[in-house]
Amino acid sequence: MLRSAANIENDPGRLAVFTNAQDRIIPDPLVYSQWFRKADERKRRIAVGSRRYSALKSALGRSPAWEEFLDPKSGDLASLDRLQSETPRQREIRVAKARELLNARKAGLKRVTVRGY
Repeated sequence: MLRSAANIENDPGRLAVFTNAQDRIIPDPLVYSQWFRKADERKRRIAVGSRRYSALKSALGRSPAWEEFLDPKSGDLASLDRLQSETPRQREIRVAKARELLNARKAGLKRVTVRGY
C-alpha cells in the first residue's frame, strides 16, 4: 500500500498541501513509478485495472512500465479506450511526454531537497 509519511498525514497544515479539493491525498507519480517497478504482475493489474494492463501488455508485447499508463495532459491513467485505439507512434509520443513530466518532477524535488526551494 502506498501511504504518505506519518508526520505529514498527521499534521493538517502539512497535509493540506498534498490534498485535492475533495480532501483526498494526491498520489506522487514518482512513488507510484518506483512501487510499480518492484510490484508483481497481480499488484500491477490491481493498480491500473486488469483490462487496461492486458490491453497495454498485448500492444507492447511485454510488461508495461508505470509511465506507459499515464495521460500527461491530466496526470491520470490513460483510458482503456485510448490505450486500445492509439497507434504505436501516438503511444510513443504520449509516453515520452509522461516521462518528461516525471523527470521534471524528479528534478524539481531534487532541487528543493538540495536548495530548500
